[in-house]
Amino acid sequence: MKITKRQLKQIIKEELEAVLSEDDFDDYTASANEEVDCVRLGKQLQNARYSLGASEPGHSLYRGGVSDEESAAAQKHLDTISAKWTAKCKGVTGAHKVTQRA
Repeated sequence: MKITKRQLKQIIKEELEAVLSEDDFDDYTASANEEVDCVRLGKQLQNARYSLGASEPGHSLYRGGVSDEESAAAQKHLDTISAKWTAKCKGVTGAHKVTQRA
């Protein structure tokens, strides 16, 4: 049985629409977005840890001349980012681990 180019294009179009409309694709997209958010929060957490270290005397990153208020603000920021990361990202499996229907 021969298939014309037009028929082949139609078959591909229908199959693509079917795949894109499946729930698994939505799950994959949501999981990928979650993973990206967690990477962003992880970088913020790393920066907050760096800022806190730079405000503590005796720490290798200490830059000196940091007031108690600045140190407290750095600790508060670290606590806030850490809580966000824990709430959103702890246990995130990643987009690549979404199960697919066969």
